[in-house]
Amino acid sequence: MTQVSYIVTVDNQLPYLEAMLASLRAQEGDHSREYVFVDDGSEDGSFDALIQRTRTWPRTLLIQQRRQGPGAAALAGAKAATGDIWIFLDADVVLNPAATRIGHEALKSGAADMILFPHGIAPAPLSYDFEMPPAAPAVRVADDPLLALLTEFPAPHRRMMMRRAVFRDPGLFDPGVYLPEVAPPLYAALTHTVGILDMVLSVGRADAPSALRRRGGQAEYDRSLAVAHFVTARPDLPRRLRAAALRVAARRSWEAGRKAGLTSRFFWLYLKTLLGWPMDVPAALKESLAAWDADAIRRPPPPKG
Repeated sequence: MTQVSYIVTVDNQLPYLEAMLASLRAQEGDHSREYVFVDDGSEDGSFDALIQRTRTWPRTLLIQQRRQGPGAAALAGAKAATGDIWIFLDADVVLNPAATRIGHEALKSGAADMILFPHGIAPAPLSYDFEMPPAAPAVRVADDPLLALLTEFPAPHRRMMMRRAVFRDPGLFDPGVYLPEVAPPLYAALTHTVGILDMVLSVGRADAPSALRRRGGQAEYDRSLAVAHFVTARPDLPRRLRAAALRVAARRSWEAGRKAGLTSRFFWLYLKTLLGWPMDVPAALKESLAAWDADAIRRPPPPKG
């Protein structure tokens, strides 16, 4: 029997825990279950509440770590998970009752090894009416997956599930990126199939902590940072992929820094990419990240030692 691991990152989300736990208990499907909760330095009693509320749950692991960010918490959960299929979620979201069943069927079919799915916003997530089509939509895989990942998706509102075999440590998660679902698809696409399931499988409130983290500059910065790290670490990437990644990163930086005017350095950086100007791609990618210097960007603390 397939075992599904639910990897849940927790960070001061006490008011949302009951709804999230209820959605886990309501999951459909013929599978065994493992629950891995990783508390990222909560100070509101979230960890103690989880201990109490999951005391009788089978195969449940609770991990507590100093504050390092949701990406690091997801990585800690991945290291501990033992299931065949992993579903990542935040402690303030509600999972579609059919999410596990649909994800299991899609992954088992071989359509993709990692699936990204849309996350919705609702004022009352636990009573959200998930629209269920007669049949689950097919997993969509881009014709040029790595190009699509470097330039288009995953959008910040997408979350992920995957086969355990995709996980490679180190490699899948970038410890320098704050949000957990931004970097893994890039690294997974090198040796696995990454697809999108166009069906909302989780929802949360607009004012929930996980939603607030993914707004504004944080999400765009993390997307550009993940691409910068990925491209810089792989000088053997085809030139077309490096050029496309830089062009999109430069466009994002110009959009973020437009208040500086058309003559800002980010505008000229973007213009150079459009003109095919010869550039040091890693250096230009690093330069583009400066567009978010004035924003309240959360960055993982540097490793000790």
